[in-house]
Amino acid sequence: MVDNPFSNLDDQKLMKYYCNGEDMAFDIIYLRYHKKVYSYLSKRVFDDDIKDDLFQKIFMKFHKSRLIYNSKYPLLKWIYTICRSELLDFIKLKKMTFTELKDEDYFY
Repeated sequence: MVDNPFSNLDDQKLMKYYCNGEDMAFDIIYLRYHKKVYSYLSKRVFDDDIKDDLFQKIFMKFHKSRLIYNSKYPLLKWIYTICRSELLDFIKLKKMTFTELKDEDYFY
């Protein structure tokens, strides 16, 4: 495997390259942080299918919002903010989706 020329760059420089369309910069970011993201989810979500779905959504959101990243803040903190946001969205959706009505709710 050929060494990635971006592997020695710090997170802020990687994000600059990534925002300018350099996919290899994302590869390094992913390699650095995918295990931390999965670990974060594993401590909070026990269903593997849901966990995998959230994992994918987190990195999709990361990609879509990459241009608003502020380099004043650590990249990992920003990634964890995305994780938390996606997890909370899932919890809200789950509560809405699985609200069970009782028979007395239908009749007055």
